[in-house]
Amino acid sequence: MPTPKKKPAKKPAPKKTGASLEKRVAALETRLNDSWLLSDNFWKRAFAVVGHYIAAYFAIWLGIVVLALASMLIAGALAGIISLFS
Repeated sequence: MPTPKKKPAKKPAPKKTGASLEKRVAALETRLNDSWLLSDNFWKRAFAVVGHYIAAYFAIWLGIVVLALASMLIAGALAGIISLFS
């Protein structure tokens, strides 16, 4: 009879003290202050939005191009295979 597998012991969650939470909040506030999307300057926010728009547009465009190229490759391969039998 096979021996049952032992389940690994769960590690206890680290205690969240006030000091550690304060450090995490301070680090988060520092990172958020560096964000152009949350800047008080209008032009920084505008350029951040435009940059995100361009990045998203490029990602979508790249996906469409890859799908189109793959479909052309498959269509060409199928046309070549069909031409062999006719």
